[in-house]
Amino acid sequence: MQLLFQLEQQNLFNQGRKSEKTEPKPAWSRDELIKDFALQNARDNFTAETAKKWVYAVIENLQTCDEMVGTVLERWSVERVMPLERAVIRLCVYQIIFCDDIPPKVAINEGVEMAKKFGTAHSSKFVNGVLDAVYKRYGQDEKSEAAYENNIHT
Repeated sequence: MQLLFQLEQQNLFNQGRKSEKTEPKPAWSRDELIKDFALQNARDNFTAETAKKWVYAVIENLQTCDEMVGTVLERWSVERVMPLERAVIRLCVYQIIFCDDIPPKVAINEGVEMAKKFGTAHSSKFVNGVLDAVYKRYGQDEKSEAAYENNIHT
């Protein structure tokens, strides 16, 4: 989440893609920033590789994730969401929709916890509401959720 926030703040999401705008060349490339951040902040190699995998996957699926979020925001656009909350939401929406090995409720709970840790007093409620709405509209079917719930309690 911190890395997604940093990439957005430095305008590195679209680096390497053709654009109509001419932007100044950043001091870091997107790939350098991702690699350096993962190496310096991860506890071990597995964590670093997982973080890099998720960041690249969010970037690859950014438009889809943002469109899903946009459909559940009432009278808001994704661009109006605070950058930190947007980073949390994008990561968690990716996990809810594309990561079959992460239960949606776990992704939502982790998003809420990140929002509590890094956001404002209202961030966790906002993030929870958005992620819950995305899950209800686009998430896994009830059979998969029931199977997951049964495995937890057995």
